[in-house]
Amino acid sequence: MLFLDPVYRNAIGATYLIKDNPNKTGYSSEKIQLFLGEVSIILTYEDVANLIPTINSAKKGCACKNCKCEIPKQIKANTNYVKFIFKSSEKNILDLEDLVKGTLFELEMASVLSFNNID
Repeated sequence: MLFLDPVYRNAIGATYLIKDNPNKTGYSSEKIQLFLGEVSIILTYEDVANLIPTINSAKKGCACKNCKCEIPKQIKANTNYVKFIFKSSEKNILDLEDLVKGTLFELEMASVLSFNNID
């Protein structure tokens, strides 16, 4: 049986660790379940970290003559398991950035606390 351990949540979604033992503390090699609206995606830690460059690129906007630096209407990302397209607006991009960075922060903090035997 697998268990979902909450990591981080905001207005656009939430992240959970998928664990095989609910009493296990800290972060090791569990998969991360990312909920965005009605969609759930299973990612590795590296997949989550690799979303940061994609988000930063989307925040800069498009540099072509037709778009005039507008925020793109969608963000495309590839992971080990799935290729997904996320509808974007400035608010969605900022919320997605917060979700990803908050998740990475919480996982790193849990790892540091676990390494130092702090509960």
